[in-house]
Amino acid sequence: MPVLSDMRFAATVACVLGVGGCGTAAKVDAGQVRLDYQSSVADYRKCLAGFPNNPKACEAKRLIVETNERRIQQDDRQAVSDPTTSPD
Repeated sequence: MPVLSDMRFAATVACVLGVGGCGTAAKVDAGQVRLDYQSSVADYRKCLAGFPNNPKACEAKRLIVETNERRIQQDDRQAVSDPTTSPD
């Protein structure tokens, strides 16, 4: 069941990102975060094209896109609040 597997992945990513603020989180390369986002958008669009009459089949992929989007926003906020980081 690929949809269930994708949902578990999305839930795991969301939990890991949520807990990341509770301790010392490793800095993630901003370029990789954006690549992950672009890849997840492409996967989601491909899924929608494959299931045009059933977008709920792509719900897990949509959640991954949203999670990756939040990662970008979080990364951007950290870059603004930390003047020692240099932009890519």
